[in-house]
Amino acid sequence: MPPAAASALLIIDEDSLAHNRAFIARLRSLFALTVHVRRRAGLRLASRSRLALREAALFARLLASPWPYRRRSLILCSSGHYAALLAGRLSAALGNRTDIVLYNFYLHGLGERPAVRRLLRVLLSERVCVAAQSRRDLDYFAALGGSARLTLVPYRQDPVADVGPEDVVLSDYVFAGGYSNRDYDLLLRCARRLTEISFVLAVSNLNTLTEPVPANVVVHRDLEPAAFHRRLACARLVAIPLANDVGASGQMVCLAAMQLGKAVLVPDFDGLTQYVEDGATGVVYRGGDEAALHDAIERWFGETDAIERIGAAARERYLGHFTRRPFDDALIQEVERVAGIRPTPIPASS
Repeated sequence: MPPAAASALLIIDEDSLAHNRAFIARLRSLFALTVHVRRRAGLRLASRSRLALREAALFARLLASPWPYRRRSLILCSSGHYAALLAGRLSAALGNRTDIVLYNFYLHGLGERPAVRRLLRVLLSERVCVAAQSRRDLDYFAALGGSARLTLVPYRQDPVADVGPEDVVLSDYVFAGGYSNRDYDLLLRCARRLTEISFVLAVSNLNTLTEPVPANVVVHRDLEPAAFHRRLACARLVAIPLANDVGASGQMVCLAAMQLGKAVLVPDFDGLTQYVEDGATGVVYRGGDEAALHDAIERWFGETDAIERIGAAARERYLGHFTRRPFDDALIQEVERVAGIRPTPIPASS
């Protein structure tokens, strides 16, 4: 750490901590860094109510901390974005300067609410940098008309560490998993018509399934990451049935599937098509269209040679473009710019 390093606070969820260890180490070389780890919420409330309560609790903690009252500081947010933005506004009102860098800022359907748009228009000041992770997200923030700095930093991740090559097989089922912005009812309707094909769903307890679950579908809830990835590693096809084109979502499952050499079916939403080339490293179907998803599964499920070719190409594309380090490099460059630090040389790829 430089002898006169500035103070910085990183707010991050415990579930994301392991994915950010190298990023945190690099931040520690630049700043006197404090890491605030947000624990899993135990509240069994609707998603929006839970978010509001968690943000309010974090804002109260920030008010009781020194961060808004320092003459100059930097807050980086992988979580707690609204609370940090409010703290930044308080800091400005007190004549202090708190710069804020937001990443992993996923709004989904919440961002379409007029009240949320008005709030963000006020909170996204010139002291804020938003690292958007899809073109759709970038356009959303730009349309708010605020003065925040916007940059496109597509999400990337390291290989999943809890499965080995021996765990990766081409089994006999379609896998779908994840929580955010999913339409599992769409997939269940497809499964009901594709009675000769098995499906494995790994969903959150917060995902609501309103369709009856057919006999050819197995549903797991709240699997630990290792169990989730083992089932992903044995899939024949991986489907990502996103509900709406509301920015980045589904990318963690998509990249894990590509790393494991799976043919992945994604909707034509740019948050996922930025990773997948239709027919070459994956299959793109018309988002929200039951017939399109049904036909894609029916067409590709039995094409062993084709899905092995697509899976191998997907793995090569992942390894060449979507491992974590380029994501960290881009974030570090933005953080250095915001903090007024001379950019550090980007290490050569290993």
